[in-house]
Amino acid sequence: MSRPPAPLLLPGDPVVFTAAEALGHGISRSRLRRADLESLGTGIHRLSGSRPTERDLAAAMCRQDLSVVVHRVSAARFWRFPLPGRQAVPAEIRPDEKGTPRFATADPHSQGMVRIEVRRLLQLAGPGRKRRHTSLIRWSPASIPLDERVRIGDLQVTTRIRTLRDLAPILTMDELVMIGDHLVRRPRPDLEGGRDEPYASISQLVSMADSYEGRGALALREAMRLIRTSSDSPAETQLRLAAVRGGLPEPLANAPVRIGSVNLGEPDLLWREWKVMAEHEGPRHRTPQQQAKDIARTEKRVNAGWTEIRTTAPDLRNDCARGVHRIREALRNHGWQG
Repeated sequence: MSRPPAPLLLPGDPVVFTAAEALGHGISRSRLRRADLESLGTGIHRLSGSRPTERDLAAAMCRQDLSVVVHRVSAARFWRFPLPGRQAVPAEIRPDEKGTPRFATADPHSQGMVRIEVRRLLQLAGPGRKRRHTSLIRWSPASIPLDERVRIGDLQVTTRIRTLRDLAPILTMDELVMIGDHLVRRPRPDLEGGRDEPYASISQLVSMADSYEGRGALALREAMRLIRTSSDSPAETQLRLAAVRGGLPEPLANAPVRIGSVNLGEPDLLWREWKVMAEHEGPRHRTPQQQAKDIARTEKRVNAGWTEIRTTAPDLRNDCARGVHRIREALRNHGWQG
């Protein structure tokens, strides 16, 4: 009977590590061939039965080479940017039907099922020698300046502002605005672990865009001039941009409304002159408790002479056509002449 393999004893007990890292800690090559380890590509191993993530793989590559930087969409996921579609969904590493390691995400429509994301790759910048792409990693020879990267634990990632710049060639202008709004929005300390400062200022983002001359530069510059400090969600940004494109007056976002001693809250979007508000009903509004609060709030606003438009996902389709139409009608009913 073969003896069980000895513990690896790597600092931090990582589920993904490189051969170079293991050898550097005194682990033999023969140990790396034992059955409790699996290959994720040349010189990269994982613990058998584990479900490593993109972050686990990125951390292993950053530990092996201190010049490696996570960038582009991978950095955006690390920073939890509001990316479009499935790009924002965290992924595990699983074998595809041929046994090739791939990133996979949970399928929201089939419990327990996963979807192999063939096009998803961990995006790393590694200056100097040419590096080999794998089924999981896409390398760039880009050299990231020191002031545009940050080390967090065993990861090195481009800063939030540099990450936004790197997304200019691949995102639409509206998507860039959504991320810009996310970075400059006023945080709510009671809901965000005490954070009381935005991640960036509008002037910082405008300056970054003005100095950028690569692909997507024009869209990035225009997008940074459309960001506002008060949008709390991508849906709010999307509806605000569509409303302005549709010829409506630009609304305020999350601005307080008080009528004498009556507090009407901070609606998602607000046309104060015409007493029209819009609230987007996202997933957090689906609980019975939140629905009861929303109904009571709406009644208070209506009694004070305001119209509240409550939008849902269908209102955001086709450049928010239905949502903009509903808001336009409400504004006209309150005297807007547009």
